[in-house]
Amino acid sequence: MSSGFEWPEHDTDYTNPENPASRMVNSNNWVQFVLNKPVVQEPGSVFNYNSGCSYLLMAALSKVGLDVEDFAQKNLFTPLGISSTEYMWVKVDFPKRILNGSHGLYMRPRDMAKFGYLYLKGGFWGERQIIPKAWVEESTKEQIKITGKIGLLASNYGYQWYIQPYGFHSRGYGGQYIFIIPKYELVVVFTSTLLRPQMGIPVNLVKRKILPAIQSLKPLSENEKATDILKSEIESFNKKHGILH
Repeated sequence: MSSGFEWPEHDTDYTNPENPASRMVNSNNWVQFVLNKPVVQEPGSVFNYNSGCSYLLMAALSKVGLDVEDFAQKNLFTPLGISSTEYMWVKVDFPKRILNGSHGLYMRPRDMAKFGYLYLKGGFWGERQIIPKAWVEESTKEQIKITGKIGLLASNYGYQWYIQPYGFHSRGYGGQYIFIIPKYELVVVFTSTLLRPQMGIPVNLVKRKILPAIQSLKPLSENEKATDILKSEIESFNKKHGILH
């Protein structure tokens, strides 16, 4: 997010046809659209949120002949117990049909939580190292200071992760969040349909509600009454919304 390209993505809403991300989506060649943008800042010097750069990462992998979809299924989703029928990953930039690296991956909250837990454990899942621990550590530490409006959500950025004093998190379009809080071995997931001015709500819920509610680093004693109430509420919610499991 510090490529130096002229890319005022957060200066206008995505519904605005002049938004560069929207223009990229509506272009005939996403890669060329991004690369045609002038470089107006020294690369690596200034944070500037750019969906196009995340897409370039995917396009580069495809360019060298990697079947990213097959690779991800074999090396990430399958080890996490996520079948190809349990998520949807949009392909774009027709006719190239490249997986969208900037947005368009639809997952269930429980599977988002699995990915968060994988990072919580340093890339280790079960008895297998899925992601190199060194990369987990490097990608989740401060790489650049965040400036501009998005700095209200986090002050630092790693590699595709927002860095907070208490941990790190993702931030997807509409308010899809995966929070990893190592101190408490905690993963928090939000799925949302938030407008841009509301995007800070999940961050504030974690900071002002969830973290202060933690009473101990050790398991609390069992509370059967509270457990029964929770089960009842979950069953009622599932029934109301037609959720089978």
